[in-house]
Amino acid sequence: MEVPDGLEWRIYYADENNDTIITVDNFNFTPDTVPTTHVIGINQLIDNRSDTDRIVGADNYLWIESLSMWTGSDDPGVAHRDAAGTDYIRVFGIWTPTVLYQRGQAQLMVDEDFPNALDKDSMSSMEQKIFEAAVEQEVLNRLA
Repeated sequence: MEVPDGLEWRIYYADENNDTIITVDNFNFTPDTVPTTHVIGINQLIDNRSDTDRIVGADNYLWIESLSMWTGSDDPGVAHRDAAGTDYIRVFGIWTPTVLYQRGQAQLMVDEDFPNALDKDSMSSMEQKIFEAAVEQEVLNRLA
């Protein structure tokens, strides 16, 4: 698998009005122009573009200007960064126990533009559970 030239990160959003997953990436957006709500998670390239950092389940997703990378954070973490004077851009996560959310998590984990996306052994146990639940739900939907 070859990573597309220039790809650095992709954000996955829940579009609850249309029951779809929307993605944006650094090809068409900068961190300060991405939509700011309903983030399911973020894939970003790390280790000289040879691996993927999957950031999921965060209340807030922060673009840290000095590091040129995304990170997940809870509200106390945001307060800590504010007190430290860290320069960041903030977007807000969403979590809802729906098939749409599970589908977004699965899409994030199997996105072939990112290294190790299809290698379940590279997923954390939480990512594996989310992925397996989304696959199970998709099978049930097709059988219904």
